[in-house]
Amino acid sequence: MNNLNPIHLEQTFAVSPQVIWEHLTQLHYLQQWFFKELEDFSPSLGFSTSFAFDYNGKTFTHCWEVVEALPQERLVLL
Repeated sequence: MNNLNPIHLEQTFAVSPQVIWEHLTQLHYLQQWFFKELEDFSPSLGFSTSFAFDYNGKTFTHCWEVVEALPQERLVLL
């Protein structure tokens, strides 16, 4: 995986870190703004999941692994 170029996103919001953390880690929020096909998520080190979704008539499989999770501070997914 050394040939991957990481994406780093940073944004400031006028809400508490707790609210941001909830929206980035609670399944129902993730399904609303990201992928409705996501069936499970846990912001815990080592959690992994995969799910398929359709886009323009093609099926793609998306895989996630939590590699860092500091509540209300940092969430890193591969």
